[in-house]
Amino acid sequence: MSDIIEDKLEAILKNKDPMFKYRDDLNLRSDMNLDSLDVMEFLFEIESQMSIKIAEEDIDKCGLLVLGNLRQYISKRLGPAA
Repeated sequence: MSDIIEDKLEAILKNKDPMFKYRDDLNLRSDMNLDSLDVMEFLFEIESQMSIKIAEEDIDKCGLLVLGNLRQYISKRLGPAA
């Protein structure tokens, strides 16, 4: 399931940058230069496509601006099937 999550994250981010390639260590702000609004739109799109809720306080607490952390967070929210 981890590959499916990576594929979804990559597909969403390719809308911002068609040349985007997934990396676990990629930071949405420093590596992709996304501003706060871009980040919130991205996270909303994830919530919508994956039917999960991302708590606002978890963004900083869990380091969700780094894709590897975000992938793990999503995997935990999706449960054992993930």
